[in-house]
Amino acid sequence: DDDDGKIDEDTALDTGTGCLPGWFGTHCEKMCRCYDSACLPNGNCKENVSCVFDFFGLQCQYKDLIHSANVSQENVKYRHLTPCLYNFTAKTPLNITFPWPTRISWIQIEAVSKDNLQGLKLRFSQTRNQSCYTGHCRHRREFYLNTNTLRIMCSAAQYVCRISIAFNAPEEERELCSIYISA
Repeated sequence: DDDDGKIDEDTALDTGTGCLPGWFGTHCEKMCRCYDSACLPNGNCKENVSCVFDFFGLQCQYKDLIHSANVSQENVKYRHLTPCLYNFTAKTPLNITFPWPTRISWIQIEAVSKDNLQGLKLRFSQTRNQSCYTGHCRHRREFYLNTNTLRIMCSAAQYVCRISIAFNAPEEERELCSIYISA
């Protein structure tokens, strides 16, 4: 380093950002998590390239816990690069059980339409031999990222073992596309 205030520029190949290949960010602190390291200098994936397995969201920086969980409907785990190309009928309750007590940041659910997300309830419960938070989603905050993607945040100060997703009208079929759980 020649002490000019830039990071690792002496060992970096020319990425246009001063970061080593596969890294980006103000201080080169974020790893590219696009398939084949096909990131643009700002960290977004190149056109028609998706995030590597287990990552999602803006610049693929969110770790998805759904793949390591036991899910009552396995087709929850099947996704496609094109949002909502595949969908499934959610059976209520849809249970997501983690192999170990886990802290979560938020849950993101993508549906065929906004109507499929109405009346959604979340409940947390324990599993055998694991002590975890039991109860409803406290201080629930939700917002739509687009017309059919809902993000739900809860104040979960404790570890979570199981999440149950149910609907106020269980007899109505719900067409969902994907569920992401951010660690």
